[in-house]
Parts: sequence; structure tokens; C-alpha cells
Amino acid sequence: MENKKTLIAGLIIGGCVIALAAVAAVALTVIFPLLKAKDAVKTDVDMTEMGRQYVSDFPIANGQTLHRVSGKWSVQKKKIGGVELLYVWNPGIKKDEIEYLNFTVFNKAEDARKMYEDMYETYSEYSGSHGSWGWDEGTNWFTSEEPGVCDASIVQIIYLEDNIIIAADIEVSGEWGMPVETEETTETVSTQNVFDRSTLKEYVIENAADIRSVVLNVILDENFKPDLSDVEIRDGYVAVLRDGSGEITRETYVYEMARGYRYINTTSTTESWGSAHWNTVVDNEGYLNTKEEIVEVAGDHGSCGFVTYPGDSRTYSVDDFLSDK
Repeated sequence: MENKKTLIAGLIIGGCVIALAAVAAVALTVIFPLLKAKDAVKTDVDMTEMGRQYVSDFPIANGQTLHRVSGKWSVQKKKIGGVELLYVWNPGIKKDEIEYLNFTVFNKAEDARKMYEDMYETYSEYSGSHGSWGWDEGTNWFTSEEPGVCDASIVQIIYLEDNIIIAADIEVSGEWGMPVETEETTETVSTQNVFDRSTLKEYVIENAADIRSVVLNVILDENFKPDLSDVEIRDGYVAVLRDGSGEITRETYVYEMARGYRYINTTSTTESWGSAHWNTVVDNEGYLNTKEEIVEVAGDHGSCGFVTYPGDSRTYSVDDFLSDK
């Protein structure tokens, strides 16, 4: 009798062990692939973001502005406080909601947040001292009257989405409180459909992540190559910064404008080894405010060795260029 009880107990325990093993096997069969798939998705997302420096990798130089990027967008690269950024906007006729927005793009999310926090402080102080007209806020966004506008009152939405700051004018009124339409168009007022800017607040808040994706992956397509075929080296430049040796030299042509300077960066190579004939290719061009910025761009380009002036066969130092009035 005792042996029979022992046998039954053993069978019960063995059955439980087998059942638990079966359950574990099923669990591994079902759950492990799901975990693996989840990890694969995460890896894909990480690989998409990994290594891409959205500002640094975009093929324009500091101070350069390109138009008609992805059809209708303008993109300018700037440095503010040593941090590179891209400013992206549509200067022409607008049809879709996203075309009424402008974007400030950074390599790093922390740089975007630093600028957002600085903007929040500036806007909130201004709003608090001007009746708080238009002020509202939520997680990573706020709306406020834009500081420093003299001939109009503009309420903007500012939204932080990872490494991008999204901005839009959601209300524009003239000096006397009349609505102002800022759309650039050749149509007459009577036939023009005036866009309701107030819808942009909800549009940005509800679609910020998708908007960021469009900016980074469509407008700032990583395969984009700028068309510089219409940029020519013309007379009128006031100085040329140069460097190089042998068969290759790099130049930065400097033009003085009414405000600031225009520069054109070029690379010149000999047609063949030892040839006296050179081929010159425009690498990029842009506009900057100061000579110091021109020198910085020339340093990045590899042309910041010495300076020549039109009609003068002598060479001068970069310090001479900076101090020359």
C-alpha cells in the first residue's frame, strides 16, 4: 500500500514537471520571438538616429543659405554661441500647414533644449510685462506674443521636439489691431483665400513628432546635393584668402556688401601634374556679418593661410585682413 502511494505521488510530481516544462517551452516559443522582434525594432530606430549629425552633415557651410531645397524650402546654416544649427523655412506661396512653420535644427537634443529654455525665459518675461496677451503653455511648448515687434502684434507657438524647435505665427495683427496676412502671393486680395493661422497651434501640438520626421528625412534629405552651377567668381571682390601647395589650392573670395560680407569658397587644381592651367570649382557660398566669421569659414575650408588683394601682387597675413578698414 505504501509503495502504491509512493508511485502515485511520483506520477503526480512527474506530471507536474512535464506540464511546467511544456508551458515553459510554449512561453519561450511565443515570448522570445516577440522580445527579439522588439529589440530588432529598437535597434533599427537607433541605427536610423546613430551617427547622423543633421546640421554638420548637411552639405552647406556656415553662413550659407540655399533656396529651393526639396522644391520650396530655404535652409541656412548658422553658428550661435559656438553651436551649429540649421534654420529652415518656406519663403514663398504656402499651400499646406507645414509650409507655414519654420524650424531650427540642432545636432543634439540638449542644444535644442538650451535654446528653447532661453526662448521661454525671454518670451515669458516679455509677455508678463505686456499683459500676457496670447500666453499659454504645456509640456515642451508655449504660445506668446513675439518680443521686439514694433509695427504689428504677433503671437507665436514655440514647440520643442527632440533636436528641433518648431515655430509658427498663429495670430498676426497690425498696429491698430487689424488682421495682417503675410502670405507672399501675386493673387488679388479679393480672390485670395486667407489662411486661418489659429489652426496651427493644434496642428503643431498634435503632429510634432511627424513634423520632425518630415523635416529631418524629407526636407533635409541626407542624399541632398546643392546645385552651385549658377555661382560665379565675378569682379568686385575685396580680398581673397588662400592656402595650399603643389597641385591644389583653396580660396575664399570676399565681397563687401551694404551690410556684412559675401564669401565664395573654391578649390583649384591643376589640369595635370606640373601644368600651369588650373580648374576652379565652387564649393559653397554664403553671407556673414563680420570678417572674423569670414576667417572662421576660411579656416574650415582650408584657405586661411594668407590674403591677397585685387591689383596688389603682395601677400598679407590674416591679421592684416582683420585689421584692414
